[in-house]
Amino acid sequence: MNGAFKLTAAPFTPFQADGEINVDLVLPMAGHLKRSGVHAAFVNGTTGEYSSLTMDERCLLTEAWMDAGREHELDIMVHVGANSLSDCVKLTSHAASCGADAISAVAPSYLKPECLSVLVDWMSAIASEAPDCPFYYYHIPGLTGVDFSMSEFLREAISQIPSLKGIKFSAIQPAEILECLQLFGDSHEIFYGNDETLLAGLALGVHGAIGSTYNFMTPVYLEMIKAFQSGDHASAQKWQYRSVKVVNRLAQSGYLPSAKALMKQFGLDCGDVRLPLESISHSSMEQLLEDLLPQFKELGILS
Repeated sequence: MNGAFKLTAAPFTPFQADGEINVDLVLPMAGHLKRSGVHAAFVNGTTGEYSSLTMDERCLLTEAWMDAGREHELDIMVHVGANSLSDCVKLTSHAASCGADAISAVAPSYLKPECLSVLVDWMSAIASEAPDCPFYYYHIPGLTGVDFSMSEFLREAISQIPSLKGIKFSAIQPAEILECLQLFGDSHEIFYGNDETLLAGLALGVHGAIGSTYNFMTPVYLEMIKAFQSGDHASAQKWQYRSVKVVNRLAQSGYLPSAKALMKQFGLDCGDVRLPLESISHSSMEQLLEDLLPQFKELGILS
């Protein structure tokens, strides 16, 4: 996963009409990501509704994405987090056996670690199951409720987890991100996980980004990154604002169900979301498309 700044898409889990996983759609999804300029996929994450999937389904998706990644030259990072450490270990072993390029895990979110050292112990138990596979901690306190200092996490975890390569940082905590980068950025990577503020991450110096809107708005972010790296910050801000407007509009209808349903416009019908999420209604989807399609066509995302 090392190298130049890369965008990693967190793909949706495609479901058939009967609710079963549509494995056949994974290969065309990977092709779509590659053509759009994405370099990697973060599989079985929040966008993929991992907490609503069975162990068997997560393994099935990992296998399908590994095959698709090889076909389309995409790196595959597999999320293996769960509330059961035994499940995490089994998912890690499976991902490693499939040849995953990296693994990642969120903190347990029902019975939570009470101190940082317990969190490090938990992650160490996961990573040690695949010692040769790069490991990234997935920091998303808004959903897990686990919010320790990430600079302190790195300080303690680096010596205990030899395969630790960095953090998927899905929290808007710029001071904490900067501290991680200043103290550990030469040896460990910080991947930014908030698409609509990626420009802030670029200014801080993050190494890459992982997010859901890279499924359908990659050209916008590539233009923003190019503008920022060339010193045209005014243009970069305008590109970021285009992202903000889309994300805000999706959120009005329920972000994840709306974003997932939007993939149908790209020829990729990912089906509905699973309970406890609620699928977007037909009328709400019609209004969403009325609002967004003109923007997408103007930006060249859709013809």
